[in-house]
Amino acid sequence: MSIRDEIKNDMNSNFMSIREEIKNTLSDIQSEIKSLREEQATLRQNVSNINIELSSLQNSIQFQADEHGTLKHRIDEIARVAGEQTTSATAGLQYRIDSLEQQARQTNVEICNVPERRNENLIGIIEAIGTAIRFPISKADIVSIHRVPHAHSTNDRPKNIIAKFNTRIQRDNIIAAYRKAKSLREKDDSPVLVIRGEDDLKKLRITKKK
Repeated sequence: MSIRDEIKNDMNSNFMSIREEIKNTLSDIQSEIKSLREEQATLRQNVSNINIELSSLQNSIQFQADEHGTLKHRIDEIARVAGEQTTSATAGLQYRIDSLEQQARQTNVEICNVPERRNENLIGIIEAIGTAIRFPISKADIVSIHRVPHAHSTNDRPKNIIAKFNTRIQRDNIIAAYRKAKSLREKDDSPVLVIRGEDDLKKLRITKKK
């Protein structure tokens, strides 16, 4: 076996190991998101129970006129504390969920304005994009790929394509390769690659494959 083959085998072995680790990490993230959402649902139920208790106390006030002032004070205090705790806990959970979902999107690439065809090969489209920007992209580089339904059924534009790559480095290398291919940004009707990461959405333009 040649040195080149040995290097290639080592790279393939490392790639498979990295890909497996990424899949496991994504699975853990999804599990944690699910757990957080269940915890948030439980918190909301507890708040609902508190509201029921408050309503019951308010009805009792009508029959306890002499203790009206004391009971009302207790009810207001419970409502205030419950409201503060609920707001703080809900905000914290939502922040964690948003952070995890954002982390899961760090390797995504969104491609817009690619015409839809029956029985289309999305992998082939991504590979063609790689050829256009002189950065080879193979099926093994992609974790998943699909089109995203429109939010409104009246939208007649082609559905966007979301491709998730194995690593953020691969996604970043695609951006770097595109930036070097300046001639691909000259046409106004070219598709747009939208990169989702920690920052705001960044847009790239590439020419359509003829």
